[in-house]
Amino acid sequence: MKKLTGIWLDYKEAVIVDMTDREDPKVHKIRSGVQTGSVKGGSRTGGTPWGPMDAVSESKQLNRRKHQEEAYFHKILHAIQETDEVLIFGPGEAKAGLVNLIKDDHTQMHARLRGVETADSMTLNQKVAYVRHFFE
Repeated sequence: MKKLTGIWLDYKEAVIVDMTDREDPKVHKIRSGVQTGSVKGGSRTGGTPWGPMDAVSESKQLNRRKHQEEAYFHKILHAIQETDEVLIFGPGEAKAGLVNLIKDDHTQMHARLRGVETADSMTLNQKVAYVRHFFE
């Protein structure tokens, strides 16, 4: 019995659709925890005439985001360890980050990767239908 998995992801969450020959699809979500906005520096309470004067290190923010993305991708890979074939789809750049991690560090998973496709925002039912149609 083959286990087929489709992953729709962006930087907010990943929706994992697991299918086998005899069962209905099982869907679960993984929240990313990746900060999407930038942190502003300075104090918001003061009455300073020139506004906030505290500096925020951009390199620290970028480094923190990089580590958050890697942790997010590792959570996804841990959730799909037992799958036989994988489809990765979704909007934006998150899918490319996951594929790059798979290519660099997970050669066994790279062999199971069947496709990487761009897809727009979808409802949950549309995501399940997309995965079903891909593996037919």
